[in-house]
Amino acid sequence: MADAPRAVILAAGQGTRMKSARPKVLHPLAGRPMLLHVVEAATIATGAPPVVVLGPEQAAVRGVVEGVARVVVQPEPRWSWASCAPRARWPSFTGISP
Repeated sequence: MADAPRAVILAAGQGTRMKSARPKVLHPLAGRPMLLHVVEAATIATGAPPVVVLGPEQAAVRGVVEGVARVVVQPEPRWSWASCAPRARWPSFTGISP
């Protein structure tokens, strides 16, 4: 169904702040990679597999989500969440503002 809502999961980050060889989204949570929990929730919420945005060097992540999500590759980094949040004027992380 072309008009159905789609979820887009941004997973192209390198996760360098975690200082782990394992990609951030593949860290286990309740016995499965974190990303699969998000993919499952998005599929349930929309009734369609989500689109997962990955970086070009994320073959391990691609291998986990292929078949349960549509994968697209962002060829070069654009923005990080930390750099986008101030520009969007979203509530701070320390509290919720009205």
